[in-house]
Amino acid sequence: MVFAAHCQRCHGENVDGRGPDVSPEAPCHDFHAFDKRFAVTLHRGAPKAWFAKIRDGHGPTIEYPSGPSSAMPPFGQTLSNEQIWLVITYLQSLDMYVPEPTPAGA
Repeated sequence: MVFAAHCQRCHGENVDGRGPDVSPEAPCHDFHAFDKRFAVTLHRGAPKAWFAKIRDGHGPTIEYPSGPSSAMPPFGQTLSNEQIWLVITYLQSLDMYVPEPTPAGA
C-alpha cells in the first residue's frame, strides 16, 4: 500500500499523526479528527488541495537528517499521479471507520 510505504512513518499506522518519524517542529494532522473528515467528505476542493500538497510538499522548511525540506516533503518525484490519488482515496475511506455517535440520553 502506498500510504504504508511513504506516509505512515510520519502520519502513523492509524493515520493519527503519531508516526515514529514525525518532526516535533511540524506535527502531522490526525485524519480521524472531525475537521479533517469534514474537509475530505464535504469540501470538493479538499482532494485537489491534498493532491498539490502531496505532490509539491507543504508547510514551513525544517531541517531533516537528510537536509532541509518542507515539513510535508514533496512526493511528486517519488509517486505517480495515480499513486497520489490512491493515497487521497484511502484518506477519504477513513470515514467508514468512524464509530457511530451515541444517541443523546442513551
